Amino acid sequence: MRKLEILTIALILALTFVSCWGGGADRLSDNNAPTPIQTQSPAPEPSAADMDAEEQNAQSELTLTPFPIDDGQINAAPVSVMIKGTAYQTDLERIDLSNMQLTDEDIEPLVYMTNLRWLNLENNQISDISVLAGLTKLTDLYLSGNPLSGHVILNDVLLMYNGPGGDVVIPEGVKRIAGDAFVEVADITGVFIPDSVTGVIEEKHFPYIYNVFLGCKELINITVSENNPIYASQNGVLFSKDKTVLLYYPAGRTGNYSIPEGVKYVAGDDYGISSPFVGSGLTGVLIPESVEAFCWTPFGQCYQIMDIHVSPDNSNFSSQDGVLYNKDKTRLIAYPTGRPGDFTIPDGVTDLEDYAFFNCQGLTSVVIPEGVTHLAYTVGDYIHTAFVSCVNLVCVVIPRSVSNIDDGVFYDCPNIVIYSYADSEAHRFAEENQIPFVEIGS
Repeated sequence: MRKLEILTIALILALTFVSCWGGGADRLSDNNAPTPIQTQSPAPEPSAADMDAEEQNAQSELTLTPFPIDDGQINAAPVSVMIKGTAYQTDLERIDLSNMQLTDEDIEPLVYMTNLRWLNLENNQISDISVLAGLTKLTDLYLSGNPLSGHVILNDVLLMYNGPGGDVVIPEGVKRIAGDAFVEVADITGVFIPDSVTGVIEEKHFPYIYNVFLGCKELINITVSENNPIYASQNGVLFSKDKTVLLYYPAGRTGNYSIPEGVKYVAGDDYGISSPFVGSGLTGVLIPESVEAFCWTPFGQCYQIMDIHVSPDNSNFSSQDGVLYNKDKTRLIAYPTGRPGDFTIPDGVTDLEDYAFFNCQGLTSVVIPEGVTHLAYTVGDYIHTAFVSCVNLVCVVIPRSVSNIDDGVFYDCPNIVIYSYADSEAHRFAEENQIPFVEIGS
């Protein structure tokens, strides 16, 4: 009897446990109401089509609910990219990819290199550079030697012209021109500059444009849209908008040129070396009353120029026998580059302008007068000297008054013989630099 009672209690507990286990979840949602026991027939075996559909749904659900990941990680650029089998860090600021036979497809990884400032792509097989549009920090880009044609433009900058020559029209919308866009494109005869162009790509030169056409030996005419806010043209020559700055004289022109009255400055670069007349066939020039300033070597690479004349009404400059001086003729500013033979600097001259005798390849001898005290001096690494690249200069007569001659005074003048007095500064300089010396007195 005792055993029967125990079995009865155990049976009741078991039934209670089963009832709670089977319907507990539903009861929590139905105020603990009892859930009737339901019986179901066995589920049918799924067909192959049903299994495929279920698998597709599962894959779709996985796609819609990806593993959670930070958005920054999804969009982050790679730390390195492969270009022609070589890995490059994407944070580089400078990269040389020249002479690698790169194609348009090969340079696509450059889109990730947004820190690039200097990029050399010369001598490859690149015909499209649009992939570089996002490289907004890029300031130096080298593209020569690629099969790029026509006007090569990137981010409103005309980088290169590689067309048929003749008269070239820069497209409207171009804002700036790369400093070497037309360099050595010898068959250009004319250029039209539209409203939109406001300078060259190097900001330090803004808004001057003279070096852009360096080496365009056939260029004879530049025309500027009347609505351009920066530039103007007159008789095929390029000026600032108000025509007070002469910016570029086409290199293909020959003969004499009269600078228009109203021009105040004959422009040069920040270092004063480049000239708007560089490489031209100019043979003579007339400087009007209005001109106030020249760059250094204003006619230094005009190998045909024989005479420089100045209006007598000019208050800053003068000329004598076709040579350019300051107004009171105490400073010699420029000797005509194309003039051959001997030259005696007039008495009264005490200073020689830097590069006064620049590229005077026909000059054979110079006599410097008493009163000149120095021929060259050095500031930092830069040598200030009047004589540069006078390759046929063989005789220089130096007076006693010259008390300071620095090394480099006759830069690229390999045939110099110095004539001066014994124990003079010129004598000392000649001995120290192993330059032939001829004594003309004691």
